[in-house]
Amino acid sequence: MLRQIRRLGHVIDSGNEWLGKIASFLVLAVMAIVVMEVTLRYGFNRPTTWAWDVNIQLFAAFIFLGAGYHLLHRTIVTVDVLYNRFPPKWRAIADLISYLCCLTFCAVIIWGGTVMAVKSWAVMETSRTFFEPPLYFIKTLIPVAGVLMAVQWTRQFIRDFTAAISTKTAATERGEPDEH
Repeated sequence: MLRQIRRLGHVIDSGNEWLGKIASFLVLAVMAIVVMEVTLRYGFNRPTTWAWDVNIQLFAAFIFLGAGYHLLHRTIVTVDVLYNRFPPKWRAIADLISYLCCLTFCAVIIWGGTVMAVKSWAVMETSRTFFEPPLYFIKTLIPVAGVLMAVQWTRQFIRDFTAAISTKTAATERGEPDEH
C-alpha cells in the first residue's frame, strides 16, 4: 500500500512538473505577441484588434496550468516570520493545518469554476471586445487549475503527515536539510 501511495505521489509530481514546463512556453508566446504588437502599433501605425485579448487568455492559461507546478516547488508566497523558527516537525503540523484550508479553497474553485465553465460552454460565450475570442476554453481551465492544486496539496499533505508522525522530519521528506 505504501509503495502504491509513493508511486501515485511520483505520478502527481511528474504530471505537475511536466504541465508547468509546458505552460512556461506560453510566456514566450505572450512576449512574441507583445513585441509584434508594439512594432506594428508604433513602427507602422497598424495596431491589431486581437493581441490584447489573446495575451490575456494565454497568460490566464499560464497561471492556471502552472498552479500545481508552483505548489510542487513551493514557490508560493508564505509568511515566514514564525514558520522558519519552528522545528521541522512543527512546520509539518503547521503545513497540515494550512493544507486543510487550501483544500477548502480548491473545492470552491473547482465547484464555482465548473459551474462557470458549463454555463460558458452552453452559450458558447465570447468576450465583449471587438475581436470576440471564445471564453469557454479559458473558463474550463479554472476548475482544471483547482484540481491540479488540490492534487498537489493532497500529495504534500500525505508527505507532511507521514513526516509528522514518523521519526523523519518534514524537511527531510521534502529533501531540505534538517536544521534542528
